Amino acid sequence: MPVRAVVEMGDAWVETLKMNPAYQHINWIIEWGKMDAWFSKPANRHRQRTQTFVLNWLNKIEAPMTSGNGGSQRPPPPPPKNDPIGRGQWAKTYGNPREYGYE
Repeated sequence: MPVRAVVEMGDAWVETLKMNPAYQHINWIIEWGKMDAWFSKPANRHRQRTQTFVLNWLNKIEAPMTSGNGGSQRPPPPPPKNDPIGRGQWAKTYGNPREYGYE
């Protein structure tokens, strides 16, 4: 089995990651805490926090979806009036259809 070289991360490398636009959505304090908890498990104590490990961990965190227009995206049209259950669910999710120009 090949031996992997451990690459020291260093504060400069972490700061470079924090400035990278691809990782702007990450809450670093929470993610480092999650990593610490993961490493504290007995089954993971032999693992090391390498650059590759950190990058793999961070790359699994999805950025929140945005509408691109400041959150003013119009919801889908409500169900027909003869579907009271569907309309009730739609109203619970989005509110009054008239606020969005429907009806």
